[in-house]
Amino acid sequence: MILCLMVVICHSSTQAQNFVVAGTVIDKTTGEPLTGVFVHSHEAHLLCYTDSLGRFLFPSFPAGSHHLHAELTGYVGFAEYYTISQDTTSLILILEESTIELRSLVIESEVFLSSYKAQSQDLIILSKDELKDGNAMTLSQKFTRLPGIHQQQTGASISRPVMRGLQGNRIVVSDLGMKQEGQQWGTDHGLEIDAFGAERVEVIKGPASLLYGSDALGGVIRIQTPSIPMPGWRGEVQSLARTNNDYLASSVSLEAAKGKWFVKGRTTWAEFGDYRVPASSFTYLNRTLPINNQRLRNTGGRELHYQSTFGYVSESMTLKWTWSHFHQKNGLFPGIVGIPTATSVRDDGDTRDIDLPHQLVDHMKMAFNGVFNLEKGQLKVDGGWQRNHRQELIRPHRNGYAPLPSTPLAHQLRLSTWQLAARYHLHRRGPWKFIPGISSSIQRNTREGWEFLLPNHRSVDAGVFLYAEYDIQDNLVWSGGARLDYGERHSTAFSLANYSSENVISGYSLRAPEVDRSFFNWSASSGLSYTPSNKWNLKANVARSFRIPNAAELLINGVHHGTFRHEQGDASLKSEIGYQADVSLLFELDDVYCKLTPYFNYFEGYIYLRPSARFSELPDGGQVYIYSQHDAIFTGAELYTEWHPVKPIHIEWTVDGVYSYNITTTLALPFTPPLRNRLQVSYEKEMESSGLQSWNVGGAWVIWANQSNVDRNELNTPGAGVVELFTAISLKFGQEMCTLKLGVQNLFNRYYMSHLSAYRALSLPEQGRNYSIYLTIPFSGNKKQNSN
Repeated sequence: MILCLMVVICHSSTQAQNFVVAGTVIDKTTGEPLTGVFVHSHEAHLLCYTDSLGRFLFPSFPAGSHHLHAELTGYVGFAEYYTISQDTTSLILILEESTIELRSLVIESEVFLSSYKAQSQDLIILSKDELKDGNAMTLSQKFTRLPGIHQQQTGASISRPVMRGLQGNRIVVSDLGMKQEGQQWGTDHGLEIDAFGAERVEVIKGPASLLYGSDALGGVIRIQTPSIPMPGWRGEVQSLARTNNDYLASSVSLEAAKGKWFVKGRTTWAEFGDYRVPASSFTYLNRTLPINNQRLRNTGGRELHYQSTFGYVSESMTLKWTWSHFHQKNGLFPGIVGIPTATSVRDDGDTRDIDLPHQLVDHMKMAFNGVFNLEKGQLKVDGGWQRNHRQELIRPHRNGYAPLPSTPLAHQLRLSTWQLAARYHLHRRGPWKFIPGISSSIQRNTREGWEFLLPNHRSVDAGVFLYAEYDIQDNLVWSGGARLDYGERHSTAFSLANYSSENVISGYSLRAPEVDRSFFNWSASSGLSYTPSNKWNLKANVARSFRIPNAAELLINGVHHGTFRHEQGDASLKSEIGYQADVSLLFELDDVYCKLTPYFNYFEGYIYLRPSARFSELPDGGQVYIYSQHDAIFTGAELYTEWHPVKPIHIEWTVDGVYSYNITTTLALPFTPPLRNRLQVSYEKEMESSGLQSWNVGGAWVIWANQSNVDRNELNTPGAGVVELFTAISLKFGQEMCTLKLGVQNLFNRYYMSHLSAYRALSLPEQGRNYSIYLTIPFSGNKKQNSN
């Protein structure tokens, strides 16, 4: 069946005609041609650079309606629709100078294939250069400077994004065209994605269930599939060192293209030790315990990642096959498992060893991404398989009269996921644009280990959707659509033996029931984008979304050491329903860019962990927390402002805050981020020398307000402020541009706690002063040239 489908697609794609498209890119003020402009079309999957006379050429451009983009640092990004039905060789693209960095990047979604001002939801694009952040150890940390995005972390190397107070299975992270599936229900489970490997990231804040399914009601972080390299070969070495935990990392990438074929590969290695905190003790349950040498014991780790892509590009199709493997071994502070004692947190004399407890994570992906240029549109197909193998090892202990385990393997979870999705971007018909699509996934999870959290379970999900855009007039665009989803959740019952005396089984207790449930629901959205002038853009979007309960919410029943509590699911939970509204107001001038985005979310049957009146009978279990459903509200706003009082000076100011409210308990929802204020000032100087091209220096001041809007049994977190400094230089060697970045975080070694940290329950502070050095060295065997 699949083979037949591919034959039909390939046959149909060859029916699309191709034409020559060429033109010139010029400066709006001077009329002079611009050299080195990046000209590309997402729909056609074509790219090139302008030559010394500002000329570009695509010798075989597919017929139909396409966006044509032009990007050059220091100029406003150019994006216009063109309908290609014959050879077009005299196009003139006009670029306007701008001091606002954000405007030099074309803000167009690769999913919608439409410009930022045509979409009714706020969209943020992070380019490859912006993702080269020496202040970040993990991918999630790279997003925390964006308004409305925080991170929930366990130590220095385990983190996941939090968007407008929503997290876990309410945020979709898409990598290689697939939703990342890595047991993300756990607050101590991070993203299994190489922090050095992302080339371009799209961030959609707010409901995105329409295209991505039920888990995207809070937003989407989409990592672009591997880009198509220019002809020839090239590579890059990135190295990062940080002093706080003696972090060392290096990542090497290689890519080559010849004719219609290309290959890309990357290897990343990282190793780090116990991290330092500005404290010599901490207090837990009114007991003061030591932090020896101001280092948190057993918080080091090691990482090793591989990724390779093989691809084929022609006028009618683009095919990519990618394999990746992510390996991580992370130590956990001993106080996170059981009640911390002076003995358990005592210094062992080695800051780089990884003792018990620790996590072992292996995540493997095999993905296929295909783009087919058909006569009536463009078909995109993404599919693949991924396996998440997670092990949690702790010191063996007995439960009553049960035998002492012979291995430290407390939990082992193997999650296999198969996914397939397709979207058909129909060519515009007058003012209308349509994107129908389907998606499906099958999951199977198996367990091992002497402790219990989840039984063996499997799930099936399938959805169908239709997205549409309508140009009401040149400056007013409507967008919206609807989606239907069906899901199944199945599990087998699981019981554990009860011992009345040494090695004598007296019976069995049911830890998880058999579950055989199905869910069916719908999502819809409708929005407007209004651009009265080139200075203003107003967006408004309303949506109805839903989320199917995940396996943990239905089935979990055991001590989750990373959260200090016994967690218990409820097999009768219903789907979460969301009614959501977003507004975005954008104002821009030559030297000012300002965006305000308020939002309001009302959830029917919001699922969260509620403390019960029972205490666990399991060792170190503490109070029992039960997954429950209550109606809830999440509302807030984000403000982003960028200002250049003079061209070299860049001032960036971000404020964001979210308020959560449980309508039943009249309290907040747990892990709600505090109000945050970030001010950054930098100075950049472009040089005219043949070697030194540019340098910049700057600093940032980040302030978190006191978080007293908390759930029952959740600790208040005092407010704090930290200062960061950074500088960077760009050096040109031949045709290559090398970059060196130096930075220091928490300059004054400030003692502060993160409200979203798993270690907050132990009153442990965040990392102290941290110097970093980040070096990027590209190399190649050819010069920039046009590419088909």
